[in-house]
Amino acid sequence: MRHPFSDRSGTEQALLATQARHSAVLDAAFDAIVTMNHDGRIVDFNGAAEQTFGYLRADVVGRRVSDLLVPPHLREAHERGLRRHLATGDATMLGHPVRLSALRADGTEFDAELTINRIDLAEGPLFTASIRDISEQKAAEELLRTAEQRYRTLVEQLPLVVYIDEADADCTNLYTSPQTEKMLGYSPQEWQDGSFLERALHPDDRARVIEEMAVEASENGKVSSEYRIVSPDGRVVWVRDESSAIADADGNPVQRQGYILDITAEREARDELERLAYTDPLTGLWNRTRLERMVAERGDESVPTLLYLDLDDFKTVNDSLGHAAGDELLRTIAGRLREIVRPTDVVARIGGDEFALLVEGGDATSIAERIVAALRQPIGAAGHELVVGASIGIATSSPAEILRHADMAMYDAKKAGGSTFRFFDPAMHEAVVSRLALLRDLARPSFLDELFVLYQPIFDMASGRLSGVEALCRWRHPRGELISPLEFLGLAEENGRIIDIGRRVLQVACAQAAAWSHRFDSRLSISVNVAARQLADPGFADDVATAVARTTLDPRRLVLELTETALMRADDVSNRNLERLQQLGAHIAIDDFGTGYSSLAYLARLPIDVLKIDRSFVEHCDLRDGGLRLVETIIALGHGLDLSVVAEGVERESQLEQLRAVGCDGVQGFLLGRPGPPDHIEQLLALRAHEHAV
Repeated sequence: MRHPFSDRSGTEQALLATQARHSAVLDAAFDAIVTMNHDGRIVDFNGAAEQTFGYLRADVVGRRVSDLLVPPHLREAHERGLRRHLATGDATMLGHPVRLSALRADGTEFDAELTINRIDLAEGPLFTASIRDISEQKAAEELLRTAEQRYRTLVEQLPLVVYIDEADADCTNLYTSPQTEKMLGYSPQEWQDGSFLERALHPDDRARVIEEMAVEASENGKVSSEYRIVSPDGRVVWVRDESSAIADADGNPVQRQGYILDITAEREARDELERLAYTDPLTGLWNRTRLERMVAERGDESVPTLLYLDLDDFKTVNDSLGHAAGDELLRTIAGRLREIVRPTDVVARIGGDEFALLVEGGDATSIAERIVAALRQPIGAAGHELVVGASIGIATSSPAEILRHADMAMYDAKKAGGSTFRFFDPAMHEAVVSRLALLRDLARPSFLDELFVLYQPIFDMASGRLSGVEALCRWRHPRGELISPLEFLGLAEENGRIIDIGRRVLQVACAQAAAWSHRFDSRLSISVNVAARQLADPGFADDVATAVARTTLDPRRLVLELTETALMRADDVSNRNLERLQQLGAHIAIDDFGTGYSSLAYLARLPIDVLKIDRSFVEHCDLRDGGLRLVETIIALGHGLDLSVVAEGVERESQLEQLRAVGCDGVQGFLLGRPGPPDHIEQLLALRAHEHAV
């Protein structure tokens, strides 16, 4: 039988071992663990508690917790709470973490998280507190709170709406900044409804925006879109929506963060700039740039019809009545064009006096006829009643070609006399290509060497003898073909090449006339055609003086033929050239007389010596339709001004007889001699010399 004391000793040893293990566990704990009895006195204090509070275990066991670890301002509340618990069993402070201040041995306070649990023993309850120093955590939380507050304040002060959505199928809204109320008229709570944005979108933008957002979000995670939101009060707000996905550590999108900016003013300014950029300021119509853009936007599937309109002789209005009258005329015409077309059609002003009508599904012929008729009605401008015509080109082509084709057709209508319309024909394009080819050939350095001169005889009506020749320019292309003067001389006048051509022909003709004069002792005159652009060239009189000086031609033998149009448009430079030519002794003839301006005042004002009756009058002078009377009037006018009169285009004997009967001074035409090389004229000169010898 064992001795009782031996059992007691074993029990005490087991208890001591248990306490030792318990103390070891407590000392190994990360948190400070303080155990107190029902009197509030410390019965245990682990190693972490020593480090946290700065006390040794031996110094605190048996002492009151409130005296050592509780700050003075909290001691009364601590004692009161303990008494209330012991008296009533109130467990408010037990079993869950509480944050409060604690006191270290050095008197400093720190933030602690405290969890208290009760242990009931035979000798009374014990209270074990697990205490963690959360000073750094509290500071970090405070910093986070401060940063969050700053961020929220900043977000809520920005002139835009910031939002955060879940990256789920419904794009559930997590946050929308308060600015949405002021900017868009919707509260942040309304954004919580998953269908809100779709309902708030402007109907014209809804389908586009939903598709854009879906596509962009799936392709690159970023969304950028501009659209309109209709506010509850009916306001339309243009916004720019920019957002991007926020991914987790594995790269999976979890949220979408973005902002919405009110760009209504920006869009209105942009629209106004676009309106100004695309609108003709004079008429309020679209301009050429806008028209071209509209044509391009239609694409090849939609082939519209374009009417290209150019006013006839609009320059005369500007020159005679001033630009203010011209502007008033253009505004009135713009209004009439608007009245003619349908609301769905487009009217544009694409140049000074050029307009275009873009129509679809309409009768272009009927529209063109209505335009011509509308412009025949008088238009009041600057106190005058004006009637203007219009040349209209019509094309139904692809967007890339329609303007060019309509323009070609318009020029064809203008060549037909104006106040009419023409439909584009592929032959017009061929003509333009040919024209461009000629312009290119005219610019070649070797072009002038390809020119040659033919001479047509002019006969004196009284004697029937050769009195002069007209030098006529011809062009033999390197391909071997002869290019008609009607094809290239007009182009040469447009691009200025006529100056070089005229200088070359003048030199060749003067040299040939001088050679004939020396060889045949001839007083034969040489007529050279002069273009309006030559007469307006400051160096023209010098070119003439140089040509007669180099060739030793008597300048009195030189006749320079100009059209009525060139003389009527003569400016100061042209008038100085005419004066110098008169001083030089050269003669001036009016070519194609009767087909130009109706005013005849220039006949007495300018130094003119010869009138050449146009072939269109001579053609009918032997017919009983009044043609002879016109020719007779012209001859009488010329003789009354002491001018010599020459008839062109004589092809029938009957014409020659009638011209002789009414006193015409000279004649030329196929009946008497076609244009030919110099030896043809030399044969006539030799014949005349032989007749004189006989």
